[in-house]
Amino acid sequence: MMVRTNILGLRSSGRKPLSAKKKKAVKRKAGSKCQYRGCNQRVNLHNHHKDMNSSNDRASNIELLCPNHHAVRHTKKRRKYIGTNMMTGVRKTRLIKKPKKTVKKKTKRKVMKRDMFGNVIKKQPIKFKF
Repeated sequence: MMVRTNILGLRSSGRKPLSAKKKKAVKRKAGSKCQYRGCNQRVNLHNHHKDMNSSNDRASNIELLCPNHHAVRHTKKRRKYIGTNMMTGVRKTRLIKKPKKTVKKKTKRKVMKRDMFGNVIKKQPIKFKF
């Protein structure tokens, strides 16, 4: 696969591609298969930055994922734009947690006693005679 780069060797996204040496180290560490739990796919694997910081190219920060699980990783984490690095021109972003879905508490419905015709039976207060 041919990746388009500019004169400085940067991709159009502004980041340097991983070196072949780092790719081999990650592939060796992963056992040449997707590192998502329970997945054993061994073809068409992508390199994914765990902390979503493309300038952090340490082997411990990169995991090998199949295309489906790579998309899953990106939908679980959201990013917020915080500025641009003036020296390199790279956009700076920060991870934000995905908002949790609020679960509505189920309220107990009052069950009305009904007679055989479907009419609501009102409770009569008990009167005590002394």
